[in-house]
Amino acid sequence: MDAFNEVCVLLLSYHLIAFNDVSGSHVVRYNIGWSMAGITVLNITVNMLVVISFALVNLYRTFREYRQSKSKGATKVKKGVIQLTDATENQSPCKMKELPGMNEVGQVTPLN
Repeated sequence: MDAFNEVCVLLLSYHLIAFNDVSGSHVVRYNIGWSMAGITVLNITVNMLVVISFALVNLYRTFREYRQSKSKGATKVKKGVIQLTDATENQSPCKMKELPGMNEVGQVTPLN
């Protein structure tokens, strides 16, 4: 993709030579202007198609992973965290490790 963009920029740069004062024909300038517009539209279209195709592929993969996780037993959803069915009610999915100087809420207590 980078090579395509570089070639488009190179072609547009070569087209700018026709817009100096040495080339006197207005018809040539007019046609080269439309050629520059065509190359620019082609570049934008190709880049947009690439972005859209990557987004669709990523959406498909995400949907497929979600569907597979649903079929494997992820049934209980609580506050955005998916808990598997073999987890008990007393287990926390992400329990914070208690560090010295921290209380139950996770706040740091001042040292004496």
